[in-house]
Amino acid sequence: MEQQAEQMLKAQAARLEHYPQLKTRIEQHIEETHGQQRLLEECLKRLDSSPSTLKDIGAKLM
Repeated sequence: MEQQAEQMLKAQAARLEHYPQLKTRIEQHIEETHGQQRLLEECLKRLDSSPSTLKDIGAKLM
């Protein structure tokens, strides 16, 4: 789900050249999203697990 959010935020940031403060905040949020993704991957590794393919497909359909 974080990947879809990242794609959406990058697209928004690219269109906000006339709103530098908002663009900066969105770019910060993208970095936060990367951090959350890394944390989730680390947690799954510690649990010797992986994200559910079915859940990923379901999230993409929404």
